[in-house]
Amino acid sequence: MGAPRCPECNKFCSLEMEEPELDSCEADEGVLYVNVRLLKNCADCGTEVREAYLELEIPFVLPDHDEDDDMTFEIEEEPVLENEEKCIGKGRYMRTEHGVSGTARVKCMIDSKSDSKETVIEVPITIEDGTEAAGNFEDTY
Repeated sequence: MGAPRCPECNKFCSLEMEEPELDSCEADEGVLYVNVRLLKNCADCGTEVREAYLELEIPFVLPDHDEDDDMTFEIEEEPVLENEEKCIGKGRYMRTEHGVSGTARVKCMIDSKSDSKETVIEVPITIEDGTEAAGNFEDTY
């Protein structure tokens, strides 16, 4: 892959991580599905140079319910995501992996024969839920 070359400046450039873009966020049966786009921009002009996509599946604990209860889920508050990175290994063979962190709020509505109730569950998103190696980012041009 080599050193990144900016299509706008037409020179080799250093890269800066841009804030992650949330593509989608859905919840169903105890799993939060989050799709995120990670971007690296040219440090000189800010043009998008490389990108990667994360598809995260984050399990969460369901509230107490009976098996025959109807459950519906909706995202009450989409997560505000921040970039995270971790280094794996040491020395010459060290590699960097990029991920995200934040918190999503999922509303769980339980309809039973006797009553119905709503519960809001906070689901933490951490770098341990999924990462992308820095070398796997693809050129955007």
